[in-house]
Amino acid sequence: CFNASAVLEPAPESVFGARIVRFVRSEAALPVAMAAVSATELDGYQAGNVLDGNLHTCWACDAGAENASIGLNFPEPTAVRGLVIAPGHMKSVDEFERNERPAVVTVKTSNGATRAFDLRDVGLGFGCAIVLPFGEVETVTDISIDVDEVEHGTTDRRICVAEIGIF
Repeated sequence: CFNASAVLEPAPESVFGARIVRFVRSEAALPVAMAAVSATELDGYQAGNVLDGNLHTCWACDAGAENASIGLNFPEPTAVRGLVIAPGHMKSVDEFERNERPAVVTVKTSNGATRAFDLRDVGLGFGCAIVLPFGEVETVTDISIDVDEVEHGTTDRRICVAEIGIF
């Protein structure tokens, strides 16, 4: 599974005193972008970017995409307690503020469980990763993250997610 550990650097302006520089990468989960529209990802912003361990890359789709979703497919049943998501384009503060990011998501697992998370409850700041606990361990082969609402950016009309991890 994807190691949810993160490399941090000091950030006195953060309430946590640090910000995420990058995630540790694993090959166990293979990302697959899914959406009800044909343009599920934009050039240079492929689904695989959410697992590359680089906060300067992201998955992106058009903001107008109905039912925008990104999925993780595991090669074998995998025990998962929850997700860690870095919503937005984290290349720079400017990129983060210009682009849209998920604000409310629904997480669906292959065993039929569905959970809604309001990411605004914990903050959508630049460099933030948000923990989405399942409350119990689930053994799954697929996880889908549906974007139900977005936090609007200032100019660009792209929904962006920098990284996704499991724990």
